[in-house]
Amino acid sequence: MILYISNLSIITFAVMNSKRIHYNRIKSVLVDKKKSSKVLAEHLKTTPQTVSNWCTNLRQPSIPQLFTIAKFLNVRIMDLLVEDAEITAGAA
Repeated sequence: MILYISNLSIITFAVMNSKRIHYNRIKSVLVDKKKSSKVLAEHLKTTPQTVSNWCTNLRQPSIPQLFTIAKFLNVRIMDLLVEDAEITAGAA
């Protein structure tokens, strides 16, 4: 079996991965509330890496997790989300 990957495929992959869509504001709200991502991870009984992925918008929390995060930070769920998803280049 021969696997062929064209240069175009590699370039397309690189371009697709150089953009990140920001759906949540968890990092901003943590800063506003003077809470660390580590404290949030402990409260949610998850890893700091998971919270970091949410804060950098690499991954998104589930809806039940958003409710828990909002309650922990004493904000509305809508305060954790951006109104219009913003596309930014590169890493956060």
